[in-house]
Amino acid sequence: LFCSFNTPLQNKTMQEDFPIGSEVVLDGLVKGAQYNGKKGTVKSILTASGRQEVHVAEMNKTLALKPSNLQYQPKDINALSVKELKVVLGSKGVGIRELVGLDKSDLASMVSEKSDPVEVAGILAKVNAPPTPAPAATTAASSSNFNNDLASQAEQVANMDPEQMRRQAQMMRSMDPAMIRRMNPQMAGLTDQQIRMAADQMEM
Repeated sequence: LFCSFNTPLQNKTMQEDFPIGSEVVLDGLVKGAQYNGKKGTVKSILTASGRQEVHVAEMNKTLALKPSNLQYQPKDINALSVKELKVVLGSKGVGIRELVGLDKSDLASMVSEKSDPVEVAGILAKVNAPPTPAPAATTAASSSNFNNDLASQAEQVANMDPEQMRRQAQMMRSMDPAMIRRMNPQMAGLTDQQIRMAADQMEM
């Protein structure tokens, strides 16, 4: 087991756990300080002991560490795909319409203004995390409300001309469904297939 050292100015004890698959950097270890700065991959959810398993490929070891001893590996914003850039901007509250017509360099500039490489890594890790199975009751409620959700979407686009609706549908298809759910609360309960159906209806 490894102990962490937290200064009053850098208390990370309240830090949330990391999604499985997150690329992280080990930090703040006292016992096992030789691992500080090493890169690893999160392999488990938070256990009852308050630790997560992290595999350090360089040393071929899997360690049980507290989230406070981990931080996301920074992402090179300029190396992100257009899809990833849109995911980050969506999580920062940028609407779909604000992204229409922007190229990759424009999107990267917006991300750089609104976030930093470590936060970007965290956003993408959470979006790409393995899905948690929804309770049956939640799934049933989502299905039963699907028609109402589509009706609400139809009302929103009622004043758009056909070309605007076509562009909106194309934008929805090009974006990650998880980002669409984050950006549009009315779609938060829809599955990926239902979101695609909503986009199809916009072109009918």
